[in-house]
Amino acid sequence: RSAMRAGGDPQAAQATESRLKQLIAREPSAPLYFSLGNLYAEQGQWRDAQQAYFQAHHLDARNPDYAYNLAVGLEHLAQPKIALDYYRKALELASARGGAHFDSTRAEQRVKQLSASAEK
Repeated sequence: RSAMRAGGDPQAAQATESRLKQLIAREPSAPLYFSLGNLYAEQGQWRDAQQAYFQAHHLDARNPDYAYNLAVGLEHLAQPKIALDYYRKALELASARGGAHFDSTRAEQRVKQLSASAEK
């Protein structure tokens, strides 16, 4: 996230992306994939963001923030049914583990909206 917040400098974002990819190549980890996903999301590159979030979730399936961001990415890619599953998982993990950094009220709203849409 830091590259885009630092003035929205595309060169800084590109440098950050390169650095994250180098670190991932050396030693893949959920936090690195999550950071890469956030960078892509801030740039509106949702397909790449979703793939990075999926890798983060795959490496640490107990982290509620990884499940939540994966849900957001899936929704941006017009996959609401799968997104719904991950929103539910994120809320379940947040309830069980605590420490989530996403807005649980917002996640609950998305679950209600996507559930209602799925029933139609």
